[in-house]
Amino acid sequence: MIGGLYLPAFTLYAFATMATDSCGPDHCPANVTVPLISAPFLYATGACLALLTCAFPWTMRWRKARFSVAWVGTAASASVVPLLLFVLV
Repeated sequence: MIGGLYLPAFTLYAFATMATDSCGPDHCPANVTVPLISAPFLYATGACLALLTCAFPWTMRWRKARFSVAWVGTAASASVVPLLLFVLV
């Protein structure tokens, strides 16, 4: 799931970065620069959390924990796309 989000997230990140060309890196408002700074970290955090699910033992006792961490990781990575769409609008 997260691998499929990489291409749209990277494309939106590239276009959102170009949206700052008119104001320059030092004069853009915070509502433009904060999402651009946080998007790569948010996506990487989600991917790391999803990979962390492999560290849990594959027994029924740990099933709920694995699903919870995978869900949080996917939600964090999926939130990058709307965050970058907000910059472009």
